[in-house]
Amino acid sequence: MIKKHLIILFCIIAIFTLAAQIAKTKYPSNDKSKIKYGYVDKSGQVVIQPQFKEAGDFKEGLTYVCNQKCGFIDKNGKFAIKPQYDKAKDFSEGLAAISISTKYGYINKVGKLIIKPQFVVAHSFHDNLAYVVFEDGSKLKDGYIDKTGKIVLTIPYKTYNFLDVHSDFYDGLAFIKINGKYGFINKKGEIVIDPKFDSLFGGLDNFESTPIPVKESYWGYIDKTGKFVIGTFFDKATRFREGLAAVRKDNKWGYIDKTGKFVIEPQFEDAGYFGNGLAPVVLNNKRGYINKKGEIVIPLKFDVIKYPTEGIFNDSRACVNINNKMGFIDKLGKLAIKPVFDYAGNFSEGFAKVGIKN
Repeated sequence: MIKKHLIILFCIIAIFTLAAQIAKTKYPSNDKSKIKYGYVDKSGQVVIQPQFKEAGDFKEGLTYVCNQKCGFIDKNGKFAIKPQYDKAKDFSEGLAAISISTKYGYINKVGKLIIKPQFVVAHSFHDNLAYVVFEDGSKLKDGYIDKTGKIVLTIPYKTYNFLDVHSDFYDGLAFIKINGKYGFINKKGEIVIDPKFDSLFGGLDNFESTPIPVKESYWGYIDKTGKFVIGTFFDKATRFREGLAAVRKDNKWGYIDKTGKFVIEPQFEDAGYFGNGLAPVVLNNKRGYINKKGEIVIPLKFDVIKYPTEGIFNDSRACVNINNKMGFIDKLGKLAIKPVFDYAGNFSEGFAKVGIKN
């Protein structure tokens, strides 16, 4: 009986200890519904005042912004395409997905409708193709369209909910999921890597397309033929960026090169992607930056950022969290833009999206 009470007591202590650790972790607000978005330049000047309920990142000189309706602004904050859409996505390969009512189509950079709204789901173009979900009678199907809107590939053998899992083409490959396992197809729709993986890290902009992180019992990396080039040694694996990838082994994060060799030994609580030669890492619940030798070149003094893809150095700036407010540092670790924002994203084309609560 005493042993039982001791076990319960230890469990209660463990729960309160964990709760206290979580409470100490500081994050910027996750309630984005109350934030208005605008943009800053590298000097910290607010070049476009926070005024939009939704906003993207500058791509190809424009970004979408939304209040009651969505449109596209240029880097002066002027509407290049007036607000008229219900939803919008940033430009990619000269086209942007927009929705009118419940259907998606695509426009060009002067606002001309290139592909009429007809899709239930529409993604950005990659490798000259875009993933879409469309109606075929009373059924929904998914596939890929070219830049004329022609459906060039349907995927009849998928057995999963396409609203949950999807893939864009990167470097000629897109992933599929059949019977709970992941594989890859080419642009002809042919399965070129059999669905046999439990999980994978899909393709993303600004990341190196190969090797590809996949999971069997553990994580490893394959090439475009499906051959393992780095064995399944890791608890978690991420995409390569600037020649290195963050991996987790024995609950610690380090970095490997494309041979699978550790160039920075596992030692961190968390680790992000390299950008401009630096990567964010976490120790003792504080964030700093290392170089490619693993040397801490910007001290571990910043609070943790909740969104792991943010805080990457782009345009020699990285966003940091200081007492639950977001600002930006330069590559020397000096504060370049004061922490006055409730949200801050990565720089893109010389501008970063920032947000302030109403």
